[in-house]
Amino acid sequence: MSDEATTDVTDLQIIGAVYGLAKVTSLVIGLVNRSASPQSLNVTASNAVFGDTWPGTRKTLTVAYRYGTTGNVGVAVVREGDRISIGQTEYQALLDAGQGSAETPKLGVLGATYGPGNITDKLRSMINQQDQTLSATANNATFGDTWPNVPKVMVVVAAYEGQVPFVDIVQEGSAYALKYRPPLRIISGYFGLKDVTDRVRAAVRQRNVSVRATDDVFGDGWPGVPKTLAVVYQYGNEQQQLNITPEGSTVIIDYTPRPPAGASPDPNTLNVIRAAYGKGEVTAKVQSMISAQQALNFIANNATFSDTWPNTRKSFSLTYSWGPGTCESLVTAEGQAVSLARPPITFTQELISIAGLVADGDFLALKAANGSYLTPDPATGRLLAAAPERTAGTHFTARVTADQPDQITLVDSTGRPVIVGPDGTLTASAGGTAAHFVLSLTKAGSVTIGVLGSGKNFSIVQADGSVLAGGTDITTFEASYALELEPTQEGTENLLRAFGVADANVPIGPLLTVVWDLTGGFFTAIGLGPLMAGGTRPATGILALIRSNAVASAALDALISAVRNNLEVTIGLGTLFSFVATLWDAGIMMKVFRLALNTAGWWLIGWAVAKLLEWALLPEAAAAELVASFGIWAYQTTRDVIALVNAMSGTPMIPAQFAGVDGHVVTA
Repeated sequence: MSDEATTDVTDLQIIGAVYGLAKVTSLVIGLVNRSASPQSLNVTASNAVFGDTWPGTRKTLTVAYRYGTTGNVGVAVVREGDRISIGQTEYQALLDAGQGSAETPKLGVLGATYGPGNITDKLRSMINQQDQTLSATANNATFGDTWPNVPKVMVVVAAYEGQVPFVDIVQEGSAYALKYRPPLRIISGYFGLKDVTDRVRAAVRQRNVSVRATDDVFGDGWPGVPKTLAVVYQYGNEQQQLNITPEGSTVIIDYTPRPPAGASPDPNTLNVIRAAYGKGEVTAKVQSMISAQQALNFIANNATFSDTWPNTRKSFSLTYSWGPGTCESLVTAEGQAVSLARPPITFTQELISIAGLVADGDFLALKAANGSYLTPDPATGRLLAAAPERTAGTHFTARVTADQPDQITLVDSTGRPVIVGPDGTLTASAGGTAAHFVLSLTKAGSVTIGVLGSGKNFSIVQADGSVLAGGTDITTFEASYALELEPTQEGTENLLRAFGVADANVPIGPLLTVVWDLTGGFFTAIGLGPLMAGGTRPATGILALIRSNAVASAALDALISAVRNNLEVTIGLGTLFSFVATLWDAGIMMKVFRLALNTAGWWLIGWAVAKLLEWALLPEAAAAELVASFGIWAYQTTRDVIALVNAMSGTPMIPAQFAGVDGHVVTA
């Protein structure tokens, strides 16, 4: 039973324990008598129990502890050879001390010893209240000689408000300095061409790093070549930083306040977090080279970045992410090509963009994780998760522009746009500039609302039901929504217009039937039949949309040709799945799905789209679970393709033309 799992007021929690120069917290936790009430600890401070952590020197055992959920911490210390005892007396003393002051300073010394003496109160009095720092020298002049003629250590158990307590060990005569640092995360570390991330992490002390960049510490990351150590790190949720240190110098990483991290909440966006070339940071240069397709292609050389380390062959390292996803990194030698493109969708990604699913003019409603729908407060316009059901007053109209199809703005039922206030609150207001949102899907089927330009990635629902652009963690309960959508006729027309295609009123011929088999029929086969319009009635706009995209159109022609060349064989599941996956690769799957939805009602979208992507992109799972349904689908699709081939009778595969809404002709 760990100390972190306890909840009862009589449970003994060991916050930290030090014997000599070593932390022995885990060992002491295992020695607690959990059957006693209150729980207790009785152990002799000896090398036999804890090992010789300071050879040739008499040691002390210091234990910082508390009972249950009380905010009070006790400290016990004994000399080597003596027995430490924590039980009923200590439990009662903490209870008598009460719960502690509500005005506890941000920096709290929970307990401290110097040799066998308790110096907690003395060290607390030395806290600089103005900047919440602590500086002290562990010596007799400061704390008195608590154990004459014996070398001593100072043990400090401290915590900043709201953070996990930590334990520091300071030898007699050494200076000790403590300042606030948010949690430190080492994202990546490269020494030459070698990934040394784990070794940099192991060098973290008091949430900072000071270590020599040498082969002895990190290994030879590029034999025969002078190297740099490039470390990307992040304090809390602040901006990621880059430290570049030449071989032989000391790496120093410490906390300097920075603005929040600025990664895009759109999972299709390539974020260049930090980049190094030789001795120089080249982040801005790499960011400027991202193409409109969110890709990178360049040679890591002096012509691209200039010579940041003359007469030396350099390494290039890059740390990046797709939207707010997990950071990734790469390293390469000077002269090598660097290429990055949007990866194929997988369900290991945290977010999946559903851009294209919502069209300009569609109605949507958002249900928060507390079970209530978002609705504007009648008096203030402030969005609240307070409506028990979806009504005319709780739905929004989505507005999407052709030049920014991945972003939407929201307008309430009275025509007021949703804006982000100075304090981050979302409000429907007639006098403000509409906020831009990105809707994305999580693996579980819930939806996140990315808020662009706010500096705080995601919308969250606060305890009072108000909605704030203030979340940076997409996995939190407060950032999860259910999206209910009503695709409208206005939305259908706007979607087709935005992509230069028309939903032409043409006869339902064999080609349209095949296209419907491959789209609406596929959705029905994976169990989304209740979402589909008209059962087997094709939506001609889907055909026009596929024909307007060269990749999807070529895949359709290839599929038809495959059947044409062998009319006796049913199309394999792999071939059919491949076509549906091509719609994703071509960036039009969400738009096709949108056109296939029933426009006569409201539908819960998150689960449906997650299921669609799961079966479309993981065909082996789909085939195993829904083999009968897919068998029928494959057979029917093959029959319809054969009918199309027979109807063509040697004529070209293009039976019709749709006139584009902007005057050009789209082949269908």
